[in-house]
Formats: sequence, C-alpha cells, structure tokens
Amino acid sequence: MKKFISLALVAFVLTAVSAAAMPTGNSYKSRNYVVNSSDLSRWTVGYFSDKRDRFVLLPSRTTMVSANQMLYIGYDIIPEIMLYGVIGDTDTRFGSRPFYNDTSYAAGLRIGLLDEDIMETMEMEDRVRLTATFQHGWFSSIYRNNEIEWKETYGSLVASVVNDIEGNKMFFPKAIAIYAGLIYSDLDDSSVVEKKKTGFTYGLEFYFGEKISMDLGVDRIDNESYRTGFQLRF
Repeated sequence: MKKFISLALVAFVLTAVSAAAMPTGNSYKSRNYVVNSSDLSRWTVGYFSDKRDRFVLLPSRTTMVSANQMLYIGYDIIPEIMLYGVIGDTDTRFGSRPFYNDTSYAAGLRIGLLDEDIMETMEMEDRVRLTATFQHGWFSSIYRNNEIEWKETYGSLVASVVNDIEGNKMFFPKAIAIYAGLIYSDLDDSSVVEKKKTGFTYGLEFYFGEKISMDLGVDRIDNESYRTGFQLRF
C-alpha cells in the first residue's frame, strides 16, 4: 500500500499542475501502447457524463454550466493511436438563465506516448503511462433568446500509474490507475470567449478485467468539473 501511494505521488509530480470530457479507458495489461500486443482489441465503446463549470465572456463575464451525457466509439488504427467519435445530450446554462438542451458532437485522437514497467522485480506489478488526447467538438445553446453555436478545441497530456492487484482477494478490481495531467480548452466563437484556456485533471480508473473499466475524474479550469465514465473493449 505504501508503495502504491508513493507511486501515485510520482504521477502527480510528473504532471505538476489535471469533456471537456473524453475517453480515457484502455486495457490495464502491460505493453498496450507503443509495443504490439496480441490481446489488444481494436474497438472501444463507452459512456461518460460530466458537469462543467467555467467563466466565459458574453461579452461581460458570466458562468457557463453544462451537463453532458455522451456516448462514444473508438477504433485503434494502430496499437498506440485511437480515433474516436462522440455524440450525446448537453444542457447548457449561462449565468442564472434556464438550461437549454441540444445535441453535441465531437471527434478526437488519443495517442499512447509511453507505457513502461517499473518495479520489474515485482513481476510487472506497476506501470507508468503517458497519453495525449486531441478533440474537436461542436455545441449550441440559447442566450438572450438568440441561438449561439461554438466549437471547442480540447487537448490533454496525462500521466498515470497503474497498479495490478490481481491475486489480492481483498479487492474486486483487477487493477487501479491514478492519473493527473494538463488540459487545454479553447472555445472558438466570437460570441463565446473563455476567460481561461488551461487547467488540470486528476482521477482514478478501475479495471474490472481487460475489457471493462470505470473512470472517476475531476477537471479544473476555473471551477471543478466532475466526470464519470464506463468503457468496454471488444
């Protein structure tokens, strides 16, 4: 346990600072990124929900709160690169105005940059990973009886430490990952201007086997935004 806590601290130091939700799931087995793996599946489907809270200029400063319920499907074009598409339901509110519901879309690319075993004498019990994600999304809402549309360019660089707990009957998950990293979010529209573009993310991912995982995370740009996700690999 002490070893896992110390490794978790290493992950936070590596990233130093932690929608937009995005797919994060992958197999917990080693070598599923930059080295070919015989058990790496090509398709991933998932669901995630999040609630974002940030400041925007319209043109005066106001809060933008959005609640998302999204489905995504991803395909590994090569072992270290996954293309994915997202579609779902978004409720957006500016300031104290009512929520407005509309369909949102996004497309993205996730790249596995690093997947290294550490503590090799412990039979590959722990690994450190580094993952980059790039995503472009389309959104719309109503403000002062006018429909506004905007695009979001999102990016992240996330480090994680994966701890295998197979064989330990005290835990149901097969592995647990703790992660943290930097995020970037740019709202591309003249009517909606973000006050701040950069922030950080952190969270936990639980692997219930090689094909099923659950993600619990927090994004923070202006305020904390909470995220829950489930992934299934075929």
